[in-house]
Amino acid sequence: MGGADEGGGEGVEVRLGRDAAPVGVWEREYTRDEWLDQLPTQGAFTRLPPDQLAQVLEAVGAAIDAMGGRFTMPYATVAVMATTR
Repeated sequence: MGGADEGGGEGVEVRLGRDAAPVGVWEREYTRDEWLDQLPTQGAFTRLPPDQLAQVLEAVGAAIDAMGGRFTMPYATVAVMATTR
């Protein structure tokens, strides 16, 4: 085990081939309200106190408004295979 393209926990080895390619690539357009509705459910935002979350949402909302009120988010799915030792 080792290297930037490998990882895993005890008893599990995960390898990503050097020429691994996304299995699926797509885009989704979000409106300001759609993005702000789901943003508090992600990562560190779930732990912010309400006043700090409100500040983040206000700033992100203003940034989306500055882009015309909507934006396109690219997504990619990559297949990963894990084996046990």
